[in-house]
Amino acid sequence: MVYLAHGGSWLFLSQIVAATASLGIAIGFARFFPREEYGTYKFLLTLLGVITLTCLRGMDSIVTQASSRNNDGTVLYALYTKVRWGILGSLCSVGIGVYYYMHANTTIASAMFLAALFIPYMDPIGIYSSILNGKRDFRLLAILDSTSQIAATVILLIGMTYAKSAALLFFLYCASWTLARSIALWISLKKYPATNAIENGWREYGLHTSLVGSMSVVLASIDGFAVFHFLGASELAVYTFAMAPILQMRNLSAICTTLATPKFAIQNGSVIREHLAHRSRVLFMIGLGVVACWILAAHTVYAVLFPQYIDAVPFSQVFSITIALSLGSSLVAGVINSRITLVPKHLLYLWNIPSLILGIGSITLIQYFGIWGAIVSQILSSIATASIGWFIWMNIRYRTFSEESAHSA
Repeated sequence: MVYLAHGGSWLFLSQIVAATASLGIAIGFARFFPREEYGTYKFLLTLLGVITLTCLRGMDSIVTQASSRNNDGTVLYALYTKVRWGILGSLCSVGIGVYYYMHANTTIASAMFLAALFIPYMDPIGIYSSILNGKRDFRLLAILDSTSQIAATVILLIGMTYAKSAALLFFLYCASWTLARSIALWISLKKYPATNAIENGWREYGLHTSLVGSMSVVLASIDGFAVFHFLGASELAVYTFAMAPILQMRNLSAICTTLATPKFAIQNGSVIREHLAHRSRVLFMIGLGVVACWILAAHTVYAVLFPQYIDAVPFSQVFSITIALSLGSSLVAGVINSRITLVPKHLLYLWNIPSLILGIGSITLIQYFGIWGAIVSQILSSIATASIGWFIWMNIRYRTFSEESAHSA
């Protein structure tokens, strides 16, 4: 409880800053930015999220585990690998830019050409958060995350006030986050320099988890592509505003997972098995309470803050059920992250199922039911995510790190 109070207070403070910054940006977009341009901007961010998968995001979980076990030499190896693979992302970005330029969409084309400059660095240098998570230095993590968030928010607010271009705002987003993360990584490495100790199997599991995560993110991004393609940029803006408050509240589960991961990494398996189910049930009930409060308050919140998007309220109310699902499975996610090298590699590919459900559901349902099709797909995907997390835990609950080099796919 002392650990939760100390670490959680810093992460909660960071989350408050992030939520406040996101609220400020959302109000700015709602009041100062054209709906069509905002929909295009969100589409660009979706494209960026898919392209940066080449940066091997799965390495981050390995670095967290390695950092918590003082195998700090893993950091630079993982960082170098992520940057090198990120060059492939730049080439993909240029290719997409050429495609849209040939189809006379200069806004998306110019944004993709600019993104190619940032992709090999913007995502990989975010590895500083994995270092600090592993070290349980939540104070420094909260300070760096909050400072970065505030700086990026100020730059975006200034940009949207004086410019109504999605491409220009997208450039400001990439530039501000690249600079902020560069400084954060430098500070983190100064405090926790790399050593010669390397985590066993870091490359193999980093590649496997990255592949699994990549497939999941691509499939999970289909809803944004489908809404943009079938319904248009304006409807994508409504869909984004319907999801935004819920995604912010779901960050409560991210805090629990972040706190739990390094703690579980050094905790005895019998202790975890004894308490995990009960604590997860408690968190699920807390999530249901949050859902009930949001359903009652949603209309008032949108009427006051986002009156231009009042039509997003029903979608947001129904989507809020995913808060309880996410919070209830947050601890098991922390357990899996803390023992990622103990998971048989073939089980890692189960994480594609929720994204596959979301992708197929989006393509088939959005055409006929509009935004409601995307919301239903999101809920079904969240149910699958929670179920798979528990299934994987049931398969690794008796494994120990001494078996690490023994099991195979």
